[in-house]
Amino acid sequence: KPTISGTAQRSKGRAIRVFYWFSLDFIYWPVSAIMWGWYKAFGHMVKSSEMRVQEWRRYYSEQSKRAGWSFVPFSGTGGGFRLRHGLEEIDANAGDVLVLSPWPDLEPAEMYGQVRELTYEDFNSVRSAMLDHGPDELFEKKGAEIVDTEQELFSRAELIVKVKEPQSEEYGLLGEGQTLFSYLHLAPNEELQKALINSGVRAVAFETVELEDGSLPLLVPMSRIAGQLAVQRGIHYLERVSGGKGVLLSGAPGVKPGRVAIIGGGTVGYNAAVVALGLRADVVVIDININKLVSYHGLFKGAVKTQPSYPEIVEREVSAADLVVGAVLVTGARAPRVITKAMISAMEPGSVFVDVAIDQGGCSETSRTTTHEEPVYSVGGVIHYCVANIPSLVSRTASYVLSDTILPYVLKIADGKTDEDPALTRGINVDRGKTVLDMG
Repeated sequence: KPTISGTAQRSKGRAIRVFYWFSLDFIYWPVSAIMWGWYKAFGHMVKSSEMRVQEWRRYYSEQSKRAGWSFVPFSGTGGGFRLRHGLEEIDANAGDVLVLSPWPDLEPAEMYGQVRELTYEDFNSVRSAMLDHGPDELFEKKGAEIVDTEQELFSRAELIVKVKEPQSEEYGLLGEGQTLFSYLHLAPNEELQKALINSGVRAVAFETVELEDGSLPLLVPMSRIAGQLAVQRGIHYLERVSGGKGVLLSGAPGVKPGRVAIIGGGTVGYNAAVVALGLRADVVVIDININKLVSYHGLFKGAVKTQPSYPEIVEREVSAADLVVGAVLVTGARAPRVITKAMISAMEPGSVFVDVAIDQGGCSETSRTTTHEEPVYSVGGVIHYCVANIPSLVSRTASYVLSDTILPYVLKIADGKTDEDPALTRGINVDRGKTVLDMG
């Protein structure tokens, strides 16, 4: 067997190393050139989070200067708007702390870091869940002003940003020249309609801000949450200790799953269906729009049953359901009462009806508004959960979602550009003594 001398082996090793380094060099420079070209062409799209924060600051600095606000950045991470805020929501169902900021990962106190001095004074009238986010001192460190009385809050405000509609105690505090921006749900509330007309305010409702394609950008975020919570609440009240019939929606080996009937296939209905199906419940969605039913069939690949909205079908599905979710919506109008008292009476005792449409008056003849303190009542043995503003159950999540969504619209209103934005114009319900919204 031929052998290779030590000298030859060393020479061969050197030759291999030289070839190896030459190969690396040959690969390195072309790859480097390609990477450099890619960076020059697309590098502007790759930015660090700190650079994005700085861009947000520059953008809102420009916006605030246009509106006549001064802009004072603060040291530390992130940023935010300093808003005057104070007073908890009078409505027992409202637990939202409204924080206006484009940076959802920051703590609320940090979000008040950018300062908007007066040409327009924005007030946040929500503090019910303040303890979830930290004491007032944290907000004051970032420049927020804590207002102690309702009278001071409303008397100094030109733009009032709320979550829930004004309560009866606040009607007399609204005045001419002010703009109110909040959820209003005017259709079933004649008292509030009259109060807003008499006050002379311009009232813009979150739920009726409508884009060209008919979508409702400020209602959708809360509808997603409400749809998911509807099933969550239903599960709780189906439990025997809560007065329910003791049904597990997912079923068990040898035991069929619970049945969920969702009346209305909009955003609320879709999110309720996602949660119910995730629990392996037997789910049926009823809607008047055949295109929505086609969409559901495709999205869920037939796992969610779909039915058209005829009285006979509604009656059949409601009477057979363990949990019924009312998710009917007609934009700006009172919710149609598609569920009759007879249909409710046909349900088994201990079944649960969650009426998410209660904000617009409810979709059942048996519906009446309840609170978180007394959330349920029984009609014919069927538990009714009709709490208005269901998302306030998860106030932290709801606050961040809503704040990020409404911020661009708040800036436009404060900048006097409401009439220039068709979506905001559609959102005007009452305008200086006149009702603008068609409530059907």
